[in-house]
Amino acid sequence: MAGEGRIERTHWGSVRPYVMFIMGRCGSTWLSEMLAETGLAGNPREWLNYGVALHSRHLETETLGGYFATVLTKNNAGHRFGLQVDPDRLRDMLPLIDWEDVFPPDLTPTFFLYRRDIVAQAYSFAHAMKTGIWHTSELKALTPREGLPTTLEVAAQVVRIRRMEEYASSFCAYYGHTPRFIAYEDLVADPWGTVWTILRDLGESEERIAAVDRGTEPTSTAIKYSDDRDLELDRFREDYRRIVDAIERSRFGVDAVSLRDWFAGTAPHGTR
Repeated sequence: MAGEGRIERTHWGSVRPYVMFIMGRCGSTWLSEMLAETGLAGNPREWLNYGVALHSRHLETETLGGYFATVLTKNNAGHRFGLQVDPDRLRDMLPLIDWEDVFPPDLTPTFFLYRRDIVAQAYSFAHAMKTGIWHTSELKALTPREGLPTTLEVAAQVVRIRRMEEYASSFCAYYGHTPRFIAYEDLVADPWGTVWTILRDLGESEERIAAVDRGTEPTSTAIKYSDDRDLELDRFREDYRRIVDAIERSRFGVDAVSLRDWFAGTAPHGTR
């Protein structure tokens, strides 16, 4: 983030904050758009992301505290303010924010977005990194195999995702947050049901939830891949069967360092 100073104690008044820890490629953009549409949950975005801050045109002050105050004023709705935060960015920003004073645990519901299929998540991230295509609105014509991640690139992203999840988990434990876990697969299966769950956790009444105009059924912003993706994922799972099985047995029980060492010690067939 640009700007001087720190983000310090926030006087929330009648507004109540909430935080969503996001790991990438787990439906956070889609979910934030649906929550904003309800008019009951503010506009939960990555407000600590410089790119988001720049695009939002809220950089009207040279101080971080002033910027955050502007964001809070302009992006709360239903007396709620939402923040999405990437654990890697949070680690970098933490020296510039008095977290306990700004987001006290007794006032701040938290949510942990993840994806049960971490291999598909890792592939999606690696693909986006290579093509620059992060959402369906950015789709462009690709050659049949353009942007397909290599096996080693997918493995690196699996390790990165687990490292982010570990940091988010330890961060929540240290600061006294007990997040609700939101799986991407559940969001895809029941988008509005996921939104209702979050609104209830935010303390919204059943009457106000029921009154929300759902409009048309929301459409996922996930990239639609060619059949090549399924073949590549099958190959990855076969090459690293022991590692994938361990992750599937204990989704959050395998640490990033062990994964890194396992991948390094397991040469896939026909390494690309």
